[in-house]
Amino acid sequence: RECWWVIVERMVDIFFWSDLVLNFFVAHELANGEMETRYLKIASQYMKGWFWLDFVACLPPELFSLILGAADDPTTAQGANRVTRIARMYRVGRIARLAR
Repeated sequence: RECWWVIVERMVDIFFWSDLVLNFFVAHELANGEMETRYLKIASQYMKGWFWLDFVACLPPELFSLILGAADDPTTAQGANRVTRIARMYRVGRIARLAR
């Protein structure tokens, strides 16, 4: 049973990291209705917008616990896990919206 969740977790990680990389190359529509296809402009716009939330959502919760020194403090560990879960849930919602 635990092995199944590890596989699912890894698959989600691969999906999130792949999405993060692909967003640097996916054209988007400009305000004037034209499509932006220049990679440098696409990457620049992504870095100014959604990149940081997407990046946080890709990081494992254990990293936040380690950074916050939460190994000995369960309250801090729960907060670190909550931050990661919120970022991932928001990102899944965003991906679901784009899939429509």
